[in-house]
Amino acid sequence: DGAPLAQATLVFQSPDSLAGSSSLGTYATTDPSGRYQIDLPAARYRVRLYPRHGSGYPDELRLPEITIGPPTSVFDYRLQGVRVSGQITGPGGSPLTHVDVSAYTLDFSTGVSVYEAAASYSLLLQPGTAYRLEAYPAYDSGLPRIAFDVPPLAADTTIDLNLSGYAVDVKLTLSGTTPLSGAYVEADGSGYASASRRTDVNGLARLYLPAGWYAFRARPNEGYIVEFDDLALNIQADGTAVMDLPGVEWTGTLRRRSDGAPLPDEQLRLASVSQRQTASMTTDVNGAFRFIVYPGRPYSIGRYRIQADVFEFQLLSEGTVSAADSTFDLYVDDPAP
Repeated sequence: DGAPLAQATLVFQSPDSLAGSSSLGTYATTDPSGRYQIDLPAARYRVRLYPRHGSGYPDELRLPEITIGPPTSVFDYRLQGVRVSGQITGPGGSPLTHVDVSAYTLDFSTGVSVYEAAASYSLLLQPGTAYRLEAYPAYDSGLPRIAFDVPPLAADTTIDLNLSGYAVDVKLTLSGTTPLSGAYVEADGSGYASASRRTDVNGLARLYLPAGWYAFRARPNEGYIVEFDDLALNIQADGTAVMDLPGVEWTGTLRRRSDGAPLPDEQLRLASVSQRQTASMTTDVNGAFRFIVYPGRPYSIGRYRIQADVFEFQLLSEGTVSAADSTFDLYVDDPAP
């Protein structure tokens, strides 16, 4: 369309002078009118163009090699490609804002992105090349992140993006009754769609999902509560999904073995045997800890800390089965002050 390309970076590299050199080249940046000026010795140059990231143009373009000679040289360039554009809508066909849209070649060697798109988007792609197109709505919106392949195109094309689907209300509870607010809920459709949202005060999170199979995951806002089991559902209509943790509560005190003194402000991490489910918390001023876990499963607990910029982890309890609510102490061999 002839629009100027502002805030783009051009890199000039001379093949003759680069032999045995670590130089990355000489840079120039375009002004609002798309113009630039640079002082260079007379020579042959390879030229790379880097449009502003997220502007809808390819992240990197290798331009034709040029020869610059005295006193001045003019090197104009017009980006060529096929333009893919369209409207971005959500549930009920309402226009969406704050959507990131990207397209990547199937080998991920080249990408094109536009950030914070409002109601529409436009990307310049290379003709004859297949791409993977992805659309990401605002974080924690409950709207689906979608991805699909775009075949090689020979002409400008319109592809509208509808970030909607069936309305699925996910309810998170503890022991069947207590709603968990502020928990992070995600539904993963194995590459073609996913959505995430935090639960409200009633433990509810509404996700919009295109038809298909999804793995639902939930991570409570309270770090001491273990992550929920995955829930697999085939979504073909509006509905409700209930995820419940029939919790077993572990409490106790972290102590120094030599004198039994409680240890406050220590970081503890609990993990299932598979490491898929974790929880973490900091001991309080009395060295007390608390975890809520699934019944009848083995869990391990350890202490982690950073000492002189080195991460250290110390296993304190390994493979303990959560048979029932219980209280027990954990001990470390720290020297007494």
